[in-house]
Amino acid sequence: MIFPLDVHRKVSETRKLVGQDRTAVLIQLFLFANVACFFLLRFIFTGLLGIGTRWAVLAQIVLFVFIGILLFRFVIFKEDEKVREYKGFESDSFTKFLFIRKDSESYVDIKRDKVSVFEYANGTTTCVINFKFGSNDDIKSKYTQEVLDNIYGLIANYGFESRVICTPENFKNSLEFKRHINAINNVEDKTLAKVLRDVSNAVIETSNEESNVDEIYLIIRTSANYQKYELEGLLKGIMKVLLENITAFRSVSFLDMAELLEFYRQFYTVEAIDVTMMRALDLAEEIDDDYKKIVELYSLVATDGKRYKVNRNDEIQFVTRERSLT
Repeated sequence: MIFPLDVHRKVSETRKLVGQDRTAVLIQLFLFANVACFFLLRFIFTGLLGIGTRWAVLAQIVLFVFIGILLFRFVIFKEDEKVREYKGFESDSFTKFLFIRKDSESYVDIKRDKVSVFEYANGTTTCVINFKFGSNDDIKSKYTQEVLDNIYGLIANYGFESRVICTPENFKNSLEFKRHINAINNVEDKTLAKVLRDVSNAVIETSNEESNVDEIYLIIRTSANYQKYELEGLLKGIMKVLLENITAFRSVSFLDMAELLEFYRQFYTVEAIDVTMMRALDLAEEIDDDYKKIVELYSLVATDGKRYKVNRNDEIQFVTRERSLT
């Protein structure tokens, strides 16, 4: 969802001629220029060329339409900005708040599979593993616990950061449900296919309300940017542990960009993103950068009363650029 109110432009141009006032002035100047242009063209066509006023009127209409269209498209409506915004609307996504770099998705080959890894703004790398539970018994439960312990141990040995998120499974996003829907879509009897879809939707609604099946998301993140290439070794070790043991997981998958955004959208319960507010945040960061140049940390006072003074040049003065009024 995109909200059409351009907060960024209104805030950044508060001291300029903006909005309806700017448009009105441009239109008035355009009309005035057309009147002046008409007299100039009439003088050229009648006085110099001697071919009549109607040719001046015709030339004036052509110029009026041509220049008017360009003025409306690129000055008033700002078509170029709208086109850039439309083409880049996918980039104005939740990744901005996750501090994930745009187009930072790369792949690591593991057991003939490509694993998606992402890069944060500070250069560290991350990936997310999804564990979905299937059938379980005492033996599987024991091995599952041992496998998870081994995985956490591998992550600790590499010195990476990890975070485990356990949430109720949304079966609608599972591979099994997608296969089920594909099978229904292949039913030739349209009436039967519609009935099966209605039954499936009812089952999904009941599952979302009453199911107690959970799924695990394991977020792995490197501690430094130079550990990016060590992540491949860790992921291979994790897959080896999973393949060599019997667990209660019916599927283990690595999230791609679309699945990652959907995971965080559900985790943070985000329904819509206000693009204009994102631009306002960009403006706020610009303002913060400007004030950081004139406001600095002077000292810190600990709980025991000890003061830690920051090394700085005390001769630097706070310049306000004020002017005396006479």
